[in-house]
Amino acid sequence: MRLKNKIIATLIAEGVEDLEYYVPLMRLQEEGATVLSAGMDLKSVRGKNGLVITPDTTIESLKADDLYGLILPGGWAPDKLHRYSAVKNLIKQMNTGNKVIGIICHGGLMAISAGIIKAGQRA
Repeated sequence: MRLKNKIIATLIAEGVEDLEYYVPLMRLQEEGATVLSAGMDLKSVRGKNGLVITPDTTIESLKADDLYGLILPGGWAPDKLHRYSAVKNLIKQMNTGNKVIGIICHGGLMAISAGIIKAGQRA
């Protein structure tokens, strides 16, 4: 239970890569973390491979100060999410606060759009 009392948010949208969402979710929960699924709204989304995910909260309501970490999974979701200022601002605030940001596959598109890494740069 190394992450007991820690809150980690995962950003989701339609087409998120199912395994890149569920595997970190389950491992973080095994370590005691509270993992929030955050979408642009509270409507359920379907993962790239068909699994349904219902957000716990909205991305706009998240505060970097309240979070221990942030997960940016890939799939087709990053292409949708990287356009929103709420997403970019949260990622910037997490980075400025030296918080943990897990970037998986195409999740890097959100980090690039937030300006915390440059295209071609290794995280």
